[in-house]
Amino acid sequence: MPPFTRLALLMLVGIAMLSACAGRAGDAGTDVRITLTDFGVQSSLVEFQAGTPYTFTITNEGLVPHEFMFIPPVAASTHDMHGEAVHATALIQVEESELPPGAVYTLLYTFPQSIAGTDLEIACHTPGHYEAGMRLPITVH
Repeated sequence: MPPFTRLALLMLVGIAMLSACAGRAGDAGTDVRITLTDFGVQSSLVEFQAGTPYTFTITNEGLVPHEFMFIPPVAASTHDMHGEAVHATALIQVEESELPPGAVYTLLYTFPQSIAGTDLEIACHTPGHYEAGMRLPITVH
């Protein structure tokens, strides 16, 4: 095989390998941007598919630390909406220590099939925050 042909073949193989690697970037999941403020939650997506991986980039743009949870809505009559019983119902939780003001936290999460059709919300249960409206309903199909 002439040297030019061999070089061209090697270049084609290299390009194919790079293309295959680039195609794997989606394996990290669909990107979702979450912004926590004093006292609100914004998300680039509010509808999710069970079994699909998502990469959540959570930014605390507030002036105080916040929590991040996927959790069933908490009834207003719940006496201790910041206690362990409520926290135990969270699918995922990022503690206040991980989300001080200005922090950016990234996590990969896949909603389980068993959660499809359940009422959920993104919420902060730091005392006073949930009551101030720091929650956002989400849907998992």
